[in-house]
Amino acid sequence: MNKSVLLSVIGYIPVAGWFFPLYLSDEHDGFARFHAKQSVIVSGYLLGSILLYLLLSLMLPPGLSTLLLIVLIANICAVLYYSGVAVHRIITKNEKYMMPFVDRVFDRFPL
Repeated sequence: MNKSVLLSVIGYIPVAGWFFPLYLSDEHDGFARFHAKQSVIVSGYLLGSILLYLLLSLMLPPGLSTLLLIVLIANICAVLYYSGVAVHRIITKNEKYMMPFVDRVFDRFPL
């Protein structure tokens, strides 16, 4: 496993993993940079979902708060699943796997 693949895999550690491929990879390493950028977007999505849940749960009645928690857990499970798929494809196929919900903002995200 070369450095680029290793840094790309480490990049999918939730929330803070993007730091490693972004700052430890070579400037011209497009593979690691691709996965770092995707990991930043996914981490932002996760943190935004959690923050939105916390804010809305303070304003909503307990029944709706519970429903919102179920939605948050489903979001987290989906992110973990697609992160696992990305890591699997990095290791087995050395592939740049684009996550379904990331492709909408990937090209517009400045990194």
